[in-house]
Amino acid sequence: MKYLYILKVGETFPSAQEKFSDFDTWIFRFLKSKNAKVKVIDILKDEKLPSINSAKRWIITGSHNIVTDELPWSVKLEKYIKKISKIHTPLLGICYEKSRDSILINYNLRYI
Repeated sequence: MKYLYILKVGETFPSAQEKFSDFDTWIFRFLKSKNAKVKVIDILKDEKLPSINSAKRWIITGSHNIVTDELPWSVKLEKYIKKISKIHTPLLGICYEKSRDSILINYNLRYI
């Protein structure tokens, strides 16, 4: 069975989190309503990245960090994204990751 993975790379502001929960939860709730098989991987907590072949699709959450910070988790994710791009699995990067994804793998970005 293949999953849609949500790669959590940031957290919303505390005041928003109290009222609405966090980035990954917003996405997860929407996808569960569509009966998708979803797993969340918290990159900031150094959770193990899954095999790229176990994914049907990818979503990378937003982050308040910037690409040029080159934080350790971001550099690690960069290598992982390059692997994903080689197997042509759909990947949606939200906010922070749109920039990094396009820089890394020359994805054709579409702004929605």
